Amino acid sequence: MKQKILDYSLEMFSFAVLVYAICFALFFREDSHLGIITAFMLCAVMHEFEEKRVPGGFFELMAKKFGIRAENDDFRKHTLIVVIYWIVMLSLPLIFRSAVFLPISLSCVGIFEAFIHTAGIKIHKLRKPYTPGLVSAWIMAGVSVYTLRYVSDIAGTADYVIGAVFMVVTFLMMDVCVLRSFNVSISDVRKNMKGNA
Repeated sequence: MKQKILDYSLEMFSFAVLVYAICFALFFREDSHLGIITAFMLCAVMHEFEEKRVPGGFFELMAKKFGIRAENDDFRKHTLIVVIYWIVMLSLPLIFRSAVFLPISLSCVGIFEAFIHTAGIKIHKLRKPYTPGLVSAWIMAGVSVYTLRYVSDIAGTADYVIGAVFMVVTFLMMDVCVLRSFNVSISDVRKNMKGNA
């Protein structure tokens, strides 16, 4: 069972999002809050498929840049960690609907993804102006901007600050877990990057 989860975590996540999206469309489409979270769910599925199924995926680029040697099993572990991250980030705004900072935090993820995938073109010195995940990242950024406008009437300064900090902390936690799945640490990455410079 554990191996099946590793092999098909992205497909399982996608199926769950599809079921949720259908239920939303049939029974809850008047609920704007749920609509925003559903849009983020669909963006997350598109983004992860684009990142991980397009040949020469984005994480392969990053692994090469950081000097990480990875096998197929390592990439499956990485995928599972990212799927768990998305499940947590998407579930929290559904459970704690009054916590305005949570959709703001999702918006920060979307905007950051668009930035890093665009910057990745120059970072990796790619000939084509594209990194795997770029298109879906910009779609997610569009949803993020809409979300920030949607919550602007009810969000205070503290919500924006907490949302941004929450995004940074959780994203770093995910990154550390990903690095550990490859049996490397942040200090190892720094050494490898200095060696590649």
